Amino acid sequence: MKKLTLFNRTIIGIKKGLSHPTLPKNLLKLQLHPFIRIFKVLGVISILIFLTKAYEKYNIYVLYISIILSILFFIYNTYLNYYRIKHIYSSIKKGDLDVRKSSLDKYASLYSKLLFCLKGYCKIAAGCGVALGIFTGIDTLF
Repeated sequence: MKKLTLFNRTIIGIKKGLSHPTLPKNLLKLQLHPFIRIFKVLGVISILIFLTKAYEKYNIYVLYISIILSILFFIYNTYLNYYRIKHIYSSIKKGDLDVRKSSLDKYASLYSKLLFCLKGYCKIAAGCGVALGIFTGIDTLF
């Protein structure tokens, strides 16, 4: 049997942590739906309409539609972030990120959990940035 060095264990932990999804399978499947993809694009466009003040060039209905889409997009991102945190916590508790489930590879398991948490919370931070953008746009509107 090949002896694993500290570097090899680190690489194994990194691969395991980065390959594990941060959302449950049903939400990953939902994100691939064409209507959800169109909704995400429209949500981002409506946020950009706010941030660039492009609503001044168009009819007032564009402003109302973009407010509604932005609020719905915020609710969607909040929903995803809640289930992302819940899935991260349950994956760590269940031991899905343990490498080979042996006590010898605790170092690789620790690295996989660390990178999985970093990956998940970076995606959550992106959703919080979207929320800040929405509310900044609405604030400048008023």
